[in-house]
Amino acid sequence: MKTSYSIEMKKIYTILGVCILLLVLTNPPLSEFKDYKSSNYIDETSEREVNFLIASVYKRKFTYLIDNGTNKHINRTYLGILGNFFLLQENKEK
Repeated sequence: MKTSYSIEMKKIYTILGVCILLLVLTNPPLSEFKDYKSSNYIDETSEREVNFLIASVYKRKFTYLIDNGTNKHINRTYLGILGNFFLLQENKEK
């Protein structure tokens, strides 16, 4: 005879497993990140830095020309999870 404790633990493991499976299936690929907020910059590179299976960390480096003719470099780090991208950090360089 099963105890109520083992039935409750089975429910918890099932819910946890479904949540992890959902995160794995919705971890966005690099191709989706490249399409995300893609613009016409002078130079732009996008790469997946870390893949945690349930989420990924992406880097985007781009350069654009400002009014006085100088180039501005920006590095951004994003978290990709559940099919979305969230800005974590932005570094501006000259």
